[in-house]
Amino acid sequence: MSPTALLRHCWASWRSVTPRELLVFSLVAGAFLLMNNLELGRVLSSPELPQILARQCLEPLLPALGCMLLLLPVERSRLRGRQRGLALAGITVLATVLAMLAIVFIVEQLRWPSVGDVLRQQRGELPEFQFSLRSFLGGCLTVLVPAGLTVALFSYFSRQRQDREALQALQQQREELQRQTASAQLAALQARLEPRLLFDSLVGIEHAYAHDARAASARMERLIRHLRVALPPLRGNGLQTLAQEAELLDSYLAVQRDLQAQALSFRLDCTPAALGRSLPPMLLLPLLQAALHAMPQAALCCTLRASVSTQGALAIRLHFDAAGLCASHEQLHQLQQRLHTLSGQRGELRCDSSDNATEYRFDIQ
Repeated sequence: MSPTALLRHCWASWRSVTPRELLVFSLVAGAFLLMNNLELGRVLSSPELPQILARQCLEPLLPALGCMLLLLPVERSRLRGRQRGLALAGITVLATVLAMLAIVFIVEQLRWPSVGDVLRQQRGELPEFQFSLRSFLGGCLTVLVPAGLTVALFSYFSRQRQDREALQALQQQREELQRQTASAQLAALQARLEPRLLFDSLVGIEHAYAHDARAASARMERLIRHLRVALPPLRGNGLQTLAQEAELLDSYLAVQRDLQAQALSFRLDCTPAALGRSLPPMLLLPLLQAALHAMPQAALCCTLRASVSTQGALAIRLHFDAAGLCASHEQLHQLQQRLHTLSGQRGELRCDSSDNATEYRFDIQ
């Protein structure tokens, strides 16, 4: 990495510091600041107490600041494993040495005494303001403890955050795979249903043209309408409104009425707010297909009712004027899963059958 790129990386890392990271540095520095001032009670009567307090505060704060400035670029880099560990150890030592050099320089320039200096003065000894290697190394060892703890705590919280972000990314990938799986299942459903319905309808229309061209033309119009309504939702990955789903039910019943010569009818009783709500495609049509399969030759009336509560919950009721038309529990569960996978909404689907009616209840939050 070039010096210019390194400086840009460091500046971007310092600008990206979060309040949580600042809190970690502040807590560590505050803890060692408190520990560093435990002996102040012995020099409270000294006239140099403000200078002593300034030096005692400087010693833990400078290493913490140095660790933060050096640690952030490492944490924001791509270093992993052993390289990352060596880099963290290196910046701990470097921050300690730089902080001690700064402390020695400031103390020598401003002549701030320490608690030990004041105690030595009280014993008649001279304070030590001159640099000595022994005192410098001792100070480095003293400062190395808070610096190392700062780096360790910051690295721990940073790793936790990275693990949470990685877990969220995996969850998002899982949800995306679930959506793709559900879309593939819809495509498979389309491949299984469309050719059969289209073939049977075209054969019936061909036979109808031999007897009544006007009736055959009307059947063709109904088939075209159903295909126009059904195919885009099935082939797309998006959602559709309840109004589109209702039109799909109506057009499907119209085509089935032509194919089976059944007295099939459809009624719609929905509020405008409910008709505008988004749903995954093929959510209600399988329930209608299950009802037709259970009573293939009987007259049947299908009524779709829907409303939205003041809390925003959508209540859908698919009513049939015949008993015993409930789909299997597995199919109901699959529809609930499709709702959650494709739209993120949760809903409860149940079926109630009485002596002369069957009603599906779909409550969506």
